[in-house]
Amino acid sequence: MTIKTNAMLLLAGLESSPNTDPTLTTADAVPTGKFLPGYNFQELQRLIVNKGIDAAKKLIGRETIDFVFETELMASGTVGVAPVWGKLLEACGFTKSALAVAAIEDPIDGYENTGLTGLAVAKGGAFTGTSPRIYKITITTGGASGVAEASVTCIKDATQDSVENTVTTATPINLGDEGATITFTFASGNLVEGDCWYVYCYPPGIRYRPTAGVGGTWKTIFFYHYLGGLLFKGGGAMGNVTLPAPAGEIAKLSFDFKSVFSAITDAAVPDHDFGSRVPEIVEQADLHVDSDNTLVVENITVESNNTITEKRNVNATQGIENFRITARDNQFAIDPEAKTEAEFAFWEKLRSRIEIPISFKVGATPGNIVHVQIRRAVFDALGPSDQDDTLRYGITGQCRPTIAGNDNIEFFVC
Repeated sequence: MTIKTNAMLLLAGLESSPNTDPTLTTADAVPTGKFLPGYNFQELQRLIVNKGIDAAKKLIGRETIDFVFETELMASGTVGVAPVWGKLLEACGFTKSALAVAAIEDPIDGYENTGLTGLAVAKGGAFTGTSPRIYKITITTGGASGVAEASVTCIKDATQDSVENTVTTATPINLGDEGATITFTFASGNLVEGDCWYVYCYPPGIRYRPTAGVGGTWKTIFFYHYLGGLLFKGGGAMGNVTLPAPAGEIAKLSFDFKSVFSAITDAAVPDHDFGSRVPEIVEQADLHVDSDNTLVVENITVESNNTITEKRNVNATQGIENFRITARDNQFAIDPEAKTEAEFAFWEKLRSRIEIPISFKVGATPGNIVHVQIRRAVFDALGPSDQDDTLRYGITGQCRPTIAGNDNIEFFVC
């Protein structure tokens, strides 16, 4: 029988415990392009010495299998229902949370805020928006209660911006027209010009954020890979995810999973229909780098950049209990056309190590909109290049967490 690689189906399911087959069905199918499994094994050399010069027979030790594939960034089509690829994100070190109702998060201090002893900054109100909003509140006139002034910038909707908002202790300031407020409470002292805060607001939806390194619940996943009459199984898997979003193209999530080998058997490829829905292309992405939405960018990429290691255990099959994430350094890359420093201070942000928010979205239909947010991006390199006589920067950098932690990269589906 000829094994045809265009007869293929991938099933994936989160495990109740590491490296435990959850008995997958076609309900667990993941749409992918063609790919081949990556079988690997540790070669063991025996110590037997016999007459002559021939080496002893080699044995197979620990066996692993890699699953490296792409899937389109297409959500479920229904607000509040997790996308098929959501479980894959969870096995890449992200934690899922479902927002049944709209939410306003606690204010986050801007990078390098001067600070005021005894200052309390609190959220308030009830968010009524239908898309995520990021409000930046900046002290534009320093001073005491009743003297200081603040501007409000809605990074996702400039019509909600406002200026010269007087800051009076314990008195809410409206953040645009969708119900959120911020309140500064201080007994004495002066607010400092230039200090800022960010307030993130969300409609109902599904959110994925990095799992807490201490005390977090980490998920592993099991795979069935049907390939032209063969079935490859691997479990205890964890991996990495990369999302490139090139202008005018289909955004695709690239996954690279390492798993403990389970089995190779004969099995017919199950029939499965992924339906008639199609993905939306990358357009009108509402890309904001800091508060700027005027940059001309061909591509933006985010990646988990996890360190994946084997958890070895003499009591486990293959001597490997599962794979685990032992470190992460979330990364991003963008390639904007250059501007003067007065227009956008690329070089200052690089050299001063300033941390800024970056956000964009893919999709425009409710239930299939994916928002990606980096709360504190820091440039690591600019990489100037000449493209058709135009100076372009190849910017790469880190996605840093805020003081609250575990919010380096966020995927929000609504």
